[in-house]
Amino acid sequence: MDLDDNGRLRNVFWADARSRAACKEFGDVVTFDTTYLVNRYDMPFAPFVGVNHHGQSILLGCGLISHEDTKSFSWLFETWKTCMWGCAPKAIITDQCLGMKNAIQKVFPDTRHRLCIWHIMKKVPEKFGMYNAYEQISSCMRKAVWNSLTIKQFEDAWDGFIKKYELQNNTWLQGLYHERKLWVPAYVNDCFWAGMSSTQRSEGMNAYFDGYIHSKTTLKQFVEQYENALANKVESENEEDGKSWRSFIPLITKSGLEKQFQSVYTNEKVREFHEEFVGRLECSCCQKKESVSEYEVKEWITYGEEETRIQVPFIVDFNAETNEAHCNCRLFEYRGMVCRHQLTVWSQMGVERVPDKYVLRRWNKNVKRVHTKIRINYDNSSTSIEARRHDNMCNLFNEIADLAEDSQEKYDKEVRTQERLEHNNYFFQEIGTQESVLNVNSQPSYMGQSMWPNMMPHNMRPNMAQGGSIFQFSPGSCPTETGFNQFVYAFPSSQANMPTSFSSHDWRGQSNIASKQVWGGGQSSFLDTQGQCVGGPPPSFTQMLNAPDNAEE
Repeated sequence: MDLDDNGRLRNVFWADARSRAACKEFGDVVTFDTTYLVNRYDMPFAPFVGVNHHGQSILLGCGLISHEDTKSFSWLFETWKTCMWGCAPKAIITDQCLGMKNAIQKVFPDTRHRLCIWHIMKKVPEKFGMYNAYEQISSCMRKAVWNSLTIKQFEDAWDGFIKKYELQNNTWLQGLYHERKLWVPAYVNDCFWAGMSSTQRSEGMNAYFDGYIHSKTTLKQFVEQYENALANKVESENEEDGKSWRSFIPLITKSGLEKQFQSVYTNEKVREFHEEFVGRLECSCCQKKESVSEYEVKEWITYGEEETRIQVPFIVDFNAETNEAHCNCRLFEYRGMVCRHQLTVWSQMGVERVPDKYVLRRWNKNVKRVHTKIRINYDNSSTSIEARRHDNMCNLFNEIADLAEDSQEKYDKEVRTQERLEHNNYFFQEIGTQESVLNVNSQPSYMGQSMWPNMMPHNMRPNMAQGGSIFQFSPGSCPTETGFNQFVYAFPSSQANMPTSFSSHDWRGQSNIASKQVWGGGQSSFLDTQGQCVGGPPPSFTQMLNAPDNAEE
């Protein structure tokens, strides 16, 4: 909470553990808007909203602010950034509020800022409705904005309709042109926006709070109703997860390219892919004579009430050695989905499998998302055995983190130890990890040096970005409050499997197969045939690390 000099409430920010964890996956692109008044102070409700792997809106925190000015927005953005481990979003979409714009430049200087194009275009009737040539002005402006693939095309089209209808002195259009780099698709679609171009995601999120939050809601009620409202959202995501795991969208063809996406993407994203895959039927492709790598793909597009059909040319740059294809429609860059023009060229060139960079981890149904394992009281699935295992393993490694944070020497020692453990397959392969944490950083990321894991190809490990993990996730204290050995045998489902794994290679590589000794330095603990400890309580994980006999290991 933020209080003024008189101790009165000024601003509030709220984010639960699930939202914080979800930000690791989907916090690269957010929309932010203030359209909702809450409590007796008439404080605008301001949600941070992202897009999950099903294309659904997901809440990444929210605020209540007393004033829509730079100071209030700066406080809210700083608080959100701190809550999200100090990591700013890669891109943010807002309305034309000057206070928001100034705060973003101050708090998120490296974040790509985009203005809501829906808010801008809906003002066209208000600004030009009294003109006799309103229909023509509206049509020309929309064509300049939406039909321009390049900056030059936009500049020419905009300049043309301004001169044609003598709108040089229109202050609203002058302001839009001055900020064109913040909202015109030709300028902004070189960046990944997860398919978003407006703040309607934020406004749509407000609908989930209808019936729960209103102008008379107190702050205490807000916290309570917040969870009730989000329970429906979580249930919807869990339902879509189940559908994507249990069922699949049938193949349209026997193409290996189609199967590549169908086997990896969530059902909703497979449907989006199929729209582009089927859209190839409206496209024809020919190689440009002056270039060996450029292909012209002409697409039949239907528009207008009269359903006029025209052929629109697109240019696809194709690399025959790597099978990489770049289209000037930039659908992949903007939405993260390959376009029909790329698919047309790949099909013509006989490509049956595209490079992994075009199959994004963000839309992968097989990735175990961290936020789904967070134990929260409004999500029953978070109490599953998988979530409990994850919770306990995170708390187990918190002990390592506590030791390593004291000095650089201890930190370096623990890093080397973990590397050796992984290399010798004494731990990581026992829990199913197939690839090296270190080697994974050498993989290419989508759009270059992206710091967000969802921008990775689908075969990237969760929560690992190029150059190292950007977050160190640490949930609350371990419910069992025990050491490593107690933790191992705490799970009923683990009792049959874990002793076998640790009997061949006991912890930290010490082997004592015959006696099943759990190594820990000092007094030894043994496991009987039922896997129970004899000879005293087992040492804690911290004791094992600090034992003098294990200095080298």
